[in-house]
Amino acid sequence: MLKKVLLLLIIMGFMAFGLNYVLHKKPEQQTVTVVNKNCEADKVSFFENHLKEVYTQTKLDSAQLDYNIYRKAMIGYYNLEDEDEINKPVLSVIDFQKPSTEKRLWIFDIKQRKLLYYSLVAHGRNTGQNTAEDFSNVANSNKSSLGFYVTQNIYQGKHGLSLVINGMEKGWNDSAKSRSIVVHGADYVSEDFVEDVGRLGRSQGCPAIPQAICNGVVCTICDRSVMFLYYPDEKYLSQSKYLEEKPVIDAYAENSFFLCTQYTALARLR
Repeated sequence: MLKKVLLLLIIMGFMAFGLNYVLHKKPEQQTVTVVNKNCEADKVSFFENHLKEVYTQTKLDSAQLDYNIYRKAMIGYYNLEDEDEINKPVLSVIDFQKPSTEKRLWIFDIKQRKLLYYSLVAHGRNTGQNTAEDFSNVANSNKSSLGFYVTQNIYQGKHGLSLVINGMEKGWNDSAKSRSIVVHGADYVSEDFVEDVGRLGRSQGCPAIPQAICNGVVCTICDRSVMFLYYPDEKYLSQSKYLEEKPVIDAYAENSFFLCTQYTALARLR
């Protein structure tokens, strides 16, 4: 009889423990990762911060390079880099909005964040007088051509040490080599010439630079660096594949191990 009572008490104890566990059991939890829906906006901001950092650290603002032109140049640089066209992290920008009497050539090292040259540069004789207004890719036009170029080899020509440049944009500057459009020095690109004539001299379409810096410039930018000759031509700006932003932003985010902002939530399962 005593054994039966003890057994009954043990059974009742287990039943009470089980009931208490069920009543006080916490709901199961599952970890859920929620990705920020504004991921694309975050990637754009991430890339923009990089551009602004390079711009300010290179002191391009102090050298009066318009940020929007700089930004376009950088977009093109990274697109060309993605095509494996570049051998040097050096970018040359010419702003043909500015008159020839003003410095409008900037050459800077993107990785070193260093402005290497800030100089006068001539445009083609049929592109305009003091201001550049008309551009062409046609042979014998004696006009400058817009867009992105990749530098090639140095040679000794009639203007002295000169640099071959390859126009990368079909219909805009891809005739540069056949037109013998090169970087070279010229006596008509100087402050003295401006004082005498009221503007720089003009080339046959070449981005001619001062003789005093020519050797240094061509040796610095030769062998597959990027040049960008800018003018606010709406047709060009809408057609250039090198100004497409999304591939650059996506590639930069991936190469920089960018992760979209995310957070972890504990979701209760009942």
